[in-house]
Amino acid sequence: MIGAEPKVLLDNYIQLLEEKFMDQSKIAQVARAIYKQHRQALDVLFEHRPDNLQNLSEDIRKLLEQEIKELGFVMTACSKHYIRFVPKQWIQRGNLHGTGWAYSPHTVLFEISLRAKKPTLSVISGKAPSPWIDKLWERAQSHPFQMLGKRTERPRDWVMLHSLGKSNTLINDEPTGDVGDISTQIVNWCKNHLKADSSREVVTIIADALPALEEYHNSTQS
Repeated sequence: MIGAEPKVLLDNYIQLLEEKFMDQSKIAQVARAIYKQHRQALDVLFEHRPDNLQNLSEDIRKLLEQEIKELGFVMTACSKHYIRFVPKQWIQRGNLHGTGWAYSPHTVLFEISLRAKKPTLSVISGKAPSPWIDKLWERAQSHPFQMLGKRTERPRDWVMLHSLGKSNTLINDEPTGDVGDISTQIVNWCKNHLKADSSREVVTIIADALPALEEYHNSTQS
């Protein structure tokens, strides 16, 4: 009664509503049927789908590993969202009792975080004993340590001691293929901060504090 063209318009509108708002839409039904029939193959495809952030993280890690050797740093455990490394000055027995990081023995380390749209670079202590980290936290409230906003209370487990700020490089977590330019920018930004006098002073101060961390661990074992 309403004519062919208005009927097509209404049918399309109803289909749009179903696709947008209804769980039992035809598309959902078809998708479930396809998944049920090809579940194993689709699971494999989903597991290995393009992941730009993973590619970027791996590229940064590889570049950084090559670039920071000359600055006296070595890589430690990394993940998709976090790239971690330590100065050689921190490879002491006192910094080999860490339990705060998966697959890393270090208590205190440098960390690039890729969780936000812009990477951040920090010095972080993970699950350090309170008698030791309390003193270092107090020292970190003044130069040469830097913070993104002052905190009056020390965090319980993961303590940011030194913040080197955010990169101006935006992270794109959508699959785009080539991440080379972005990773190079992030690595260069990181290297510039590691070369800074304030960073070198922070490295030395924490290195000087690590024997006390070893003494604490020895005292608790005896």
